[in-house]
Amino acid sequence: MATINPVWKAYNDLHNEGGEGYNPHDKYIETGAGEPLWSQLSDKIYRLQNVANATSIDDPRWKQLNAEIQVLKAAKADAMARDI
Repeated sequence: MATINPVWKAYNDLHNEGGEGYNPHDKYIETGAGEPLWSQLSDKIYRLQNVANATSIDDPRWKQLNAEIQVLKAAKADAMARDI
């Protein structure tokens, strides 16, 4: 079953303010088999947070990592609400 990707939706809401613009994530994903998406997103958030914790706040990548973490957290909340 194809559904709208919560990561795509979260990125679009946070960075494109609901309009059209660049979005590096696929709009649709296949769901219904295997590990739930919210669980996979939890693992990605955990791993990125560990990298961000080990990165200096003076490093330009630190802001990028924190922005990606915010997108993934919003996507996880959406995935949990839709139970995918």
